[in-house]
Amino acid sequence: MICQDRRVSAPLSVEPGFVDRVREAFDRADYSASGLQELIGGYALGPIDEEARMAILRRTTGGSPLEALVRLFLAEEPVDEKIARVALAPLTPAQWADGGLVETDGERVRGSVRLRSFERAAGGRAIMASDSWGTKEQAPDHVLGIGSASLGLSHITIRRPVSRTLDLGTGGGVQAMDAALHSESVVATDRNPRAVNFARFNLALNNVPNVEVRQGDLFEPVGGDLFGLIVSNPPFVISPESALLYRDNPMEGDEFCQLLVRTAAQHLTEGGWCQLLANWAHVKGMDWKQRVGPWFEGTECDAWIIQSQVEDVEQYALNWIRHSAPSAEQASQEFNAWLDYYEGARIEAVGLGMITMRRRSGGAAWVRFDDLKQPLDTRCGEAIATGFELEDWIRAHPDDAGLLASRLAASPDAELQQRSSTGPNGWSVDRQELRLVRGLRFTGTVDWTTANIVAACDGTRTVGELFGDLAAKLGVERSVIATEGCPIVRRLIQQGFLLPAGA
Repeated sequence: MICQDRRVSAPLSVEPGFVDRVREAFDRADYSASGLQELIGGYALGPIDEEARMAILRRTTGGSPLEALVRLFLAEEPVDEKIARVALAPLTPAQWADGGLVETDGERVRGSVRLRSFERAAGGRAIMASDSWGTKEQAPDHVLGIGSASLGLSHITIRRPVSRTLDLGTGGGVQAMDAALHSESVVATDRNPRAVNFARFNLALNNVPNVEVRQGDLFEPVGGDLFGLIVSNPPFVISPESALLYRDNPMEGDEFCQLLVRTAAQHLTEGGWCQLLANWAHVKGMDWKQRVGPWFEGTECDAWIIQSQVEDVEQYALNWIRHSAPSAEQASQEFNAWLDYYEGARIEAVGLGMITMRRRSGGAAWVRFDDLKQPLDTRCGEAIATGFELEDWIRAHPDDAGLLASRLAASPDAELQQRSSTGPNGWSVDRQELRLVRGLRFTGTVDWTTANIVAACDGTRTVGELFGDLAAKLGVERSVIATEGCPIVRRLIQQGFLLPAGA
């Protein structure tokens, strides 16, 4: 069992000569996503708990440089100094220790950080350093590694070319590293000095030159600067605590996320995007959409809020406390404190999701809400940008006459799935689901009429003409079909099943 806190005490060195030699050691051993996958399988990318650690140790008994590096920086297992010396060359273990990456007593070497290899959003591999998880008890300035939240934000980020990007609350720098591939320059900020050090090290290790890391709270480090893209994985957790900088926001309830969106709007260029992960309270007796909607009033930004999960407060508290409470006794005390807090604030559940904003000063801004429970595509940023364009199109065609005169085409990503059962007359369709196989992967049950409307949209005929054909088949007036069909078609456009011809 790992029982000691192997937290970095000295800053990581970002001196070029040191970082270049560290990179050389990792490259020579093939400490990459593919190399690690071949050696330890799925443990290369997933969370590493004690069971995963035992499996990794069993697969790394050969003493090769890659196996030694995995033991040092993933399994957090001490390595014999002679084996470590070969793996860490051309630098000595003592030089790695001076750089803050290992500790050594002359006989064994122990990793001081966790180093994960991953594939960057726009291609290419990277290695990210973070604090060790050698103990559940975390210091207030603990620096997280790559997790589900950071990957989720990376997946939804719009990767269109942009002049300047801001990564607000950069942590170890993963979002800044990805943004650097499609941005002329990136500013990464964090209020945690240790996170700033980790980010600078990670950017240097991966040879990312166009990112500047600044220390400071919220938007203070950037003054009045404007950005074409702002991304943030902020401390969004709703709790009574302020123990962990990466997790606990300093305000009541979800007021911190509200402050973020309202302030971020002031730092966007015209047409600029802001994307962040957020949590919002479901307050007893109130619709969460009516609570969150006013956050965006006066921002001159269109906003799309996607709720991916809703957790009751008990489950929500347990999910976070189990990651940080060092003992069962402390976990019980924290759980009761968190539940008392929720009860006092009348919070009965917490919504988890993402917010995308687009600065647009011309015309009335719109706010859209979606509950989207199915898993998203790992690269759905472009689908989100397209969703804004489709919402614009719908609002530019507010009356049925304009919709009926338009030509639409079914998305190439649309797929109809049917479930059938046998009966006296053979197979009969019980359920039809229309789904998108890429992007946001919207899914919904549809009837025969809706499924055939989608299939008939090939971009050559107007919606009115298609409704006329359907009315003739059913023996009803076209106006009857249009009254029922236009709202359905608008929703199909909004979700991306139907696209304006030529789009």
